[in-house]
This record gives sequence, structure tokens and C-alpha cells, in this order.
Amino acid sequence: MNNGAVFDFFILRKNGVDVGACCVDNGWLCNDIKNPKSQTNDLPLPKYSIMPPFLKNIRCLMPFKSKCFALESAHILNASYKFFSKRKVAIAKASTDFSAKTVSTRNREIRKFISDGGSFKSAAEYSENELYDIYSHLYSDRRSGAAALSPVGKDFISEFKSQIVGDIALINDEPVAFQLNIKSLSNYGLFVDFINIGYDTKIKKHSLGTLIMWRNLQIVESLSADHHAPSVYSFGMMSGEYKQRWCNPVPVGKILI
Repeated sequence: MNNGAVFDFFILRKNGVDVGACCVDNGWLCNDIKNPKSQTNDLPLPKYSIMPPFLKNIRCLMPFKSKCFALESAHILNASYKFFSKRKVAIAKASTDFSAKTVSTRNREIRKFISDGGSFKSAAEYSENELYDIYSHLYSDRRSGAAALSPVGKDFISEFKSQIVGDIALINDEPVAFQLNIKSLSNYGLFVDFINIGYDTKIKKHSLGTLIMWRNLQIVESLSADHHAPSVYSFGMMSGEYKQRWCNPVPVGKILI
């Protein structure tokens, strides 16, 4: 909104009590990746599973479009998850869902990384500009020079730095892998979205993507336990072979209007 975007905000009130709300962008629930006129595409936001804040016992019709409606919002009467919608979002498995052999392998890989001069440092220990520079550099390295964030995206990192969760992997104190995760803590629980990842492609000895994802999965689980809150850790749309290993597919719905 600080950059000229125009949104509409609606509140559902029942017996004088606010029981739900939503933000609307050109007739669509805000941030939906399928919105052809989205005003938030340049922001590093979750776009694949939209969950407006509604009390769970409230059943109503949603008069706005969405093709990526979260399963947690199934109490909305005109949301369809079986008909007219085949999309699935990738929700990270709990570390306890992996085999004992896989857990042992991941932990051994981290020990080997550390013994070779590697370390981990919380993203919270970096300034906004440092995080932007690290992410931009590593993302560009992985994506053959592609830009990680727009100028608006850089402003977002500065404004919401406190919502970035996870560690950055380093070798000899130089950042080599950064998984950008955005968190949101509410009465519904802890929601964490994996936005994208960057890493130093010149390093072949260690699987940096696997290392940082395993490390951050443990951090998210620890954060969830600290807040006594259930967690949902989303890897975005269910696509790519690695998500088959790391995630469970969960359907997202379509609003029928």
C-alpha cells in the first residue's frame, strides 16, 4: 500500500462481534498466485494457500475469488477441494516422519559440514541490508544471475525482518546457503512459508540445499514447541522431485462463485 497498491478490506460481523476478515485484491483474496491482476507479485509472500482469519465455527459464503484456498478454511461453504480443483500444496513432514536411517544421514551430513569449517548463524543476527545482500547474491548464483527481489521486495525484507526464521549456512564465516522462510504466529498456530532458496553452486562437497532445509526444519519444530503452537511449514505448490521426499501433499480449494 505504501507503493500505490489499492486493496479492499472486509469484516464479517455476527451479533456485533467480528468473526472474520479478508483483504481483497481486484476481486480475489489477496496474495493468490492465480490472480491475474495481483498487486503483490513482487513481494516474498506465501501465495499458494490462502487462509483468511475466520473463527473456525463460522460457516458462511465467500464472495471473492480464490484458486488456492487453504484446507484449514474448509468451513467456508462455497470452497471446493475435490471438484474443480486439483492443486496441492507441499506441507513439510515432521522430522519424526522420516526414517531413522534418513535422520541419521542428515545429522551426519551436518556434522561433516561443521568439521570441514562450516557453521550456522541465525538470520536474526544479521541486519536488514546484510540479509538482502546475502539472499540476492546466493539466489543469483543458483539462478544464473536472476534477480532475487524487486526494490519493493527489498523494502519488505526491511519492514518484516523479524518474521524471517531460520539459519544461514556459512563456510569459513562466508554465507553459502540461505533459505528464505517467513513466519506468522497467531491463535491458529505457527505458519512458516518457504519462499525460495539460494546457495553457492561452486561448492560441490556438501549438499547445501539439503543441509539448510534440514537445519531449518528442526528450528521451526523447536519454535513451535517453544510457543506450544501447532505448526504448518509450507514449501509452496507440490512440484519438483525433492518435495516428494520432504513434504506431504495437501489439497487447496477453489471458491465457487
